[in-house]
Amino acid sequence: MTLARIAELLGAELADPATGGIEIVALNTPQAARPGELVVAFDRDAVLAGEQSQAAALVVPRGLACARPHVAADNPRRALPLLLDLFAPAAPAPAGVHPRAVVDASARLGADVTVEAGAVVAAGVELGDRCRVGANSVVGAECRLGADTVLHANVTLYPRTVVGARVTIHSGAVLGAAGYGYRQDGGRHVPIPQLGVVVIEDEVDIGANTCIDRATIGETRIGAGTKIDNLVQIAHNCSLGRACLVIGQVGMGGSCEVGDGVVLAGQVGLADHVTIGSGARVGAQSGVAREVPAGGRYVGTPAVPAVEAHRIHLAWRRLPGMLRAWQATRTASEGEVGDAP
Repeated sequence: MTLARIAELLGAELADPATGGIEIVALNTPQAARPGELVVAFDRDAVLAGEQSQAAALVVPRGLACARPHVAADNPRRALPLLLDLFAPAAPAPAGVHPRAVVDASARLGADVTVEAGAVVAAGVELGDRCRVGANSVVGAECRLGADTVLHANVTLYPRTVVGARVTIHSGAVLGAAGYGYRQDGGRHVPIPQLGVVVIEDEVDIGANTCIDRATIGETRIGAGTKIDNLVQIAHNCSLGRACLVIGQVGMGGSCEVGDGVVLAGQVGLADHVTIGSGARVGAQSGVAREVPAGGRYVGTPAVPAVEAHRIHLAWRRLPGMLRAWQATRTASEGEVGDAP
């Protein structure tokens, strides 16, 4: 589209009307931009890099000078997601059921459903309108998927998994595998049957190679609008609220309850039966073994309130100097004792 049209859509200012007809075909970084591409610069350094690139034009913060064709925006960081939406490639048209897919005769498929090569749709499955089941994915018996849900290649849904509308599940994710439960029997670890299900509400994103276990009894539930990153483990009977953000390599023990709007940063670990209140934030690599109150900010292992964690960190940094001072005092004291008559 033209640079003038981009300025209009962003509510931004076209610096020179004479450049409004420049055709933009894609976005790129300042370091890799080619002719016809647009660079979104957040600061002066990025503007300078964009000026030296082959980019056709830039989006720059209002008030920053730029020697190349550009659009001045109040907040380029907010403009970037809008531009990514504009230039995102269109989804491929529904292709129907591929000849090399296996779809049980009892499965019910909505309008414009796509089932790609190698996929398996088992008995009693319901696929909503415009669902897409990627290559080599498996949808187990009696699963239900809402409209416009996408399973990318190599996704596995165990039987009776329920997935809402407009859900995206990325490659390698496994939903509904048995929860990690065993009992002792004569020195052997004997699996406890896991009879529950996984329920994914509407507009949830689930990252690549993430695993969500089915409940022992009842359900493991992910609330609407929650976004889960790659390589996340959610154990049996966990409940996540609405609009949570769960970042890569988070591990949740069984029966955790997480409220609405919670953020779990990368590599956070939750022990079994932990409760996280709505709106709480847990910092990266924290280990949580007790309740986090609503709105709390917790960091560390064991996780403590962020203000306390900051004080602990400052004290920890002072420990080497404190140890040297203590050793010097001890050495001096021992010398005085040795000199006594």
